Amino acid sequence: MYLVNKNSNYMKKIIFFIFIMPLTILFSQNTNNIEINITNLKSAKGTIRVSLFTKSNEDAFPSDKDKAYKIYKFKIDSKTQTFVLENLPYDEYAFSIHHDEDGNNKLNKNWIGMPKEGLGASNNARGNFGPPSYKQAKFKLTDKPNSHKIELYYP
Repeated sequence: MYLVNKNSNYMKKIIFFIFIMPLTILFSQNTNNIEINITNLKSAKGTIRVSLFTKSNEDAFPSDKDKAYKIYKFKIDSKTQTFVLENLPYDEYAFSIHHDEDGNNKLNKNWIGMPKEGLGASNNARGNFGPPSYKQAKFKLTDKPNSHKIELYYP
């Protein structure tokens, strides 16, 4: 004799809580957003490309976009922009920004190899005679609000 009918909702709920709930807790990740406020855009033309890097690909920062953790592309409609990178797992990150004014998906350079379009990085990091390092631009994403005010520069 059974105390509870095998087909009852009660039995289904017990099975769900015993077996399924621990799996959802095990596989859930803590995430947060990164808000980026960009100022000093030379024009409201083109797009903004944000390349996000983690510690595991820090050697590629900031210019090897093929090895970036994620790449975002945003349309520009004013000389000051705010973008949000959503639902990122807690980790250490650094990002680089490129104002692609002509929309060709490339960083335009002059005849000696200097960039002609706007650039920026997390922490407003800038390199001396070259791009900034991952170490200069890195930050931790945790449960706290994460906002970055980035002033683009045009070399």
